[in-house]
Amino acid sequence: MKFDCIVTSWRTAILRPSRAVGAAIAAGVVVLLLSLFPADAMEASDPADDDFETGGLDGGTGWLDGWQTSGSVDIVNYGGSLTDSRHLRLRAGDGTAYRDVELTGSERLELTVWVRADSFSTGDFATLQVGEPGSLVEVQRWDASLGLGSGPENAGEYHLFTFDLEPYFTGGLLRIQFDSHMADGEGQLLVDEVVISNDEPPQGSAVAGGPPSSASFIELDGEFQDWVGRANIVDPFGDARNARGDIIAFHWANDPDDDTAFWMIERPPGLGKSARYSLHLDMNDDGDFTDAVDRIVEVWYAPGSRSSRVDTRVRQADNNQLIAVDRKRDWGETISEGSSRVEFGVPYSDLGFSFGSVFRTYVESSYGDRAPDTGDVQWTAIPILGYVGVGAALLVGGFAIWWFRLRKHEGLEVPQS
Repeated sequence: MKFDCIVTSWRTAILRPSRAVGAAIAAGVVVLLLSLFPADAMEASDPADDDFETGGLDGGTGWLDGWQTSGSVDIVNYGGSLTDSRHLRLRAGDGTAYRDVELTGSERLELTVWVRADSFSTGDFATLQVGEPGSLVEVQRWDASLGLGSGPENAGEYHLFTFDLEPYFTGGLLRIQFDSHMADGEGQLLVDEVVISNDEPPQGSAVAGGPPSSASFIELDGEFQDWVGRANIVDPFGDARNARGDIIAFHWANDPDDDTAFWMIERPPGLGKSARYSLHLDMNDDGDFTDAVDRIVEVWYAPGSRSSRVDTRVRQADNNQLIAVDRKRDWGETISEGSSRVEFGVPYSDLGFSFGSVFRTYVESSYGDRAPDTGDVQWTAIPILGYVGVGAALLVGGFAIWWFRLRKHEGLEVPQS
């Protein structure tokens, strides 16, 4: 009799679940689903930076105060800035701009700055000085002989400069100062993305919900073993105006349980210079890459001595409107590693990708190369939820069917909401 009661009790619990049991099972399913999509990893912060996008002299983070200026210095929103719209401009022979930062306790400091020299004449130059106030040291001089402002490959183009600050910094206050010495008034030095970093590779990834490190999955970490066997095309050597923009391979991938599309671009090794790429996406697969639904992903890759810097910007193709920005990622090879390969990823939500859709893509460099040379790559990604996510969805559906059908067992009514 006692055994029959136990069997009956278990039969009742399984075939006629209570609301408490149902809630517990539902909570477990929710926990399972949440575990599939962990929160975004945190981006490492730099001690100080400024991209001038506020339009004011006190923008950026980490500085003691705003830029102190004299002479012909201003922040302008024209002339093709490196980042979205604004940059610092120094003109004539009297432009000076400096800024101080407190760095007590900091080590392995590095300064990176993007610079563009326009219309420099013979004798024109600009300088960068760093160090403690009162004992500044000139670490860089830009003039016409450097080719920054002349020649078809360099006119009006930004260049990345990196400086080890250890020789000029003994702890405490550090000053960054730009000075212009242009005679005829036409020359100008344009400055963007001034960053003081600890020269440590950025921690985390811009991609949410990535799978664990494995040769089977793409992980944005500046390591490229996980790209072996992924879809790709090769492009001929030497078909760009400059080797630094010569694309020799273009790879693409997506993974189960990751709502991100991944790409990898490869150029000849050993260049040690920055590169700029534009990834074009025809999201409605109509052969026209300029519709409102289409996207352009801009990629800046700058290899360093101990890490790299990769910035990406997603724009709407028809009007160049900015959709998303991701900066200061260590997603490329360093100079010692060859400075050849760079990888990056974009969430499907920023691309406007929907389940089951097909899109077309190609990539081009700022030096006239394109992959493929003609046409494009047609691609469809796997379901956003991936195989594990689909399995979880089936589990939820099965639970719902079980709940409603078995609540009706032996004439029980399903509770009405």
